[in-house]
Amino acid sequence: MKRKEIYLFSESVTHELTTVLKRDHLLQNIEVKDISYFFKSFLLDADKKNVFIIRSGGIGDLIALSSLALFLTQEKGKQVTFITQPKYKALFSWFTAPVKFHDYMKPVAKNTIEFKFNKNRSQLNFEGKIENTTDNWFHIFYKYIDTQNFDFGRPYLCFDDKTKNQPSNIPFNNGILLTLKATANIRSIQLEAVYTAITQSNNTIEKIYVHESNLSADDKKFIAGIIDSRLQIIQAKRLNEFLLDVANARQVISTDTGALHFREGIERKAIGLYAPFSAECRTQYYKHTQSFNLQSNCAYQPCFKHCRRPTEKCKGYIDNINYPPCTDIKHNTAIVKQLTDIFINHL
Repeated sequence: MKRKEIYLFSESVTHELTTVLKRDHLLQNIEVKDISYFFKSFLLDADKKNVFIIRSGGIGDLIALSSLALFLTQEKGKQVTFITQPKYKALFSWFTAPVKFHDYMKPVAKNTIEFKFNKNRSQLNFEGKIENTTDNWFHIFYKYIDTQNFDFGRPYLCFDDKTKNQPSNIPFNNGILLTLKATANIRSIQLEAVYTAITQSNNTIEKIYVHESNLSADDKKFIAGIIDSRLQIIQAKRLNEFLLDVANARQVISTDTGALHFREGIERKAIGLYAPFSAECRTQYYKHTQSFNLQSNCAYQPCFKHCRRPTEKCKGYIDNINYPPCTDIKHNTAIVKQLTDIFINHL
């Protein structure tokens, strides 16, 4: 940071940054202002042509916001700029809406203290608003812009012939990609349960792909104990490589992850598996995704917990940290039967 530079962060990132600066005795050199100092309203202003959407991550949340970006550009004639982490930059090239990207580690203005955005910009801050809710996230998005047009209640991304020909770990329309480890363990599903159900469903499957980065320690231990030439562990070193893998697979089986929402955005089929909270919170308006709510005997289900904060951990955790009991084969003995029935009828 340099003198007179202005940065825009989400509320949670600002809080974390302020804590660190205060700890390191640097806060006296930085003026922290509420975002209302730069914007007259937190809601969308009809007179403003430019909109900043501020969200630090993750991939699935940003993909969901592609629908809002399309609504704002197509229906309202706005120019939309996403302010987020630089590692997500490649994602925006897939958006149907022509959006701009701004690295939130770089200033939005330089060499001025009194610079304000009031004259031509509005902002929508979704940090913390997607979590801790039982509402469908598109209901949350559209509450901010006062519309009930749920034709936009799903992601909107592009996947054309040129993109299909880019190098990928998965040939186009080949095999099944499993994406079962979510950013938060509370949303993850045990690979053993899904793999066993696929085997028992007796489907003819050419390849089963799993990204190495998507494997928990338990998953790796399970894989080491089986011999199956169909099972391929692949690596994606960059975000766009991962997205191409997700796009190319014939089918994707996923919990509530970016991969699932990405498939919906590019209009390719996927199976979504939900347990701690219902699929309706995410995929209620999806057209290409088949979503299923997995049942268990957990007294807390559905608990609607899907965050990483320690205070919001699943109350049913017993002796594991990789999965909640509702998706752990040790605690939910009925999960394999449920998954097998799903795969027999829908895979």
